Amino acid sequence: MAAGLPRSDAWRSADVYSHEDGTYSLPGCPTETLFLYVDAPEHAIFASEVGPFTPGPHEFDIDLLPQRTLRLLVLDASDSPLPGVFVSAVDAQGKRIPLRDAAGHGDDDLALTDLAGRVDLRGLPAGPVAVLVGRPEDGSLAVANAPYRMPDEAQPERKEFRFDLRLAVDSVQRIVLPR
Repeated sequence: MAAGLPRSDAWRSADVYSHEDGTYSLPGCPTETLFLYVDAPEHAIFASEVGPFTPGPHEFDIDLLPQRTLRLLVLDASDSPLPGVFVSAVDAQGKRIPLRDAAGHGDDDLALTDLAGRVDLRGLPAGPVAVLVGRPEDGSLAVANAPYRMPDEAQPERKEFRFDLRLAVDSVQRIVLPR
């Protein structure tokens, strides 16, 4: 777990590990709103702003959900694969979900389809998620070591697809984008 001030390098905690009972201590935290990042194997990453706080100790519960992987095949209207398309996911509140890389490490919140139009979204929480396929509305770009990235102006208009990952889903989800 680590904490820091949002959009600032003014304060950041050292990485800390939980005690045997699962609790954490972050001594010296400022009282303003903090960005809290909790990463545990086999669980979705928790990343959120918390606070502000009054001085002194505070307790709050963090429910880490089991992680899921959603495999997508992104196709155009003629069933041809779409390589280099931006893909991301948001939770039920519309907050972007940090994804994991193939090794299980916390990574970016934006992925790209491969040359065959496939992408694995790893580290999704076992709950309702919306997958966003196409041009990001906020103009953010994927920083990825991908063999191909579709130029920004060629990216399809963003479409949203909803999944409930508390339930079993097909091993590969076909996403067909309209013309």
